Amino acid sequence: MPKSRHHGLILAGGRGTRFWPRSRTLTPKQLLPFVGEKSLLQETVERLGPVIPPERIWILTNEHLRNRVLRQLPNVPPRQVLAEPAQRNTEPCLALAAQLIHQ
Repeated sequence: MPKSRHHGLILAGGRGTRFWPRSRTLTPKQLLPFVGEKSLLQETVERLGPVIPPERIWILTNEHLRNRVLRQLPNVPPRQVLAEPAQRNTEPCLALAAQLIHQ
């Protein structure tokens, strides 16, 4: 894999309401398998794998999902699984992630 300065950011928060009743607060759609045995989140990280190594993949989730995300993604360093202090929708989420990655 060529050296890259690119980072991958995956937004994996939310309230689990999009695919109700299957998706719930503690099991939102990104943590559920839809095709096969892997969750949508795991499949997304796998798709990034050929171009972005795990140490450059960042997951932004919320506090109540962080541990579940960590269990699903053992190859992503735990310091790169970020938990929003409060859910404030996509724009503030992206601003927070950009600032943290930049630092």
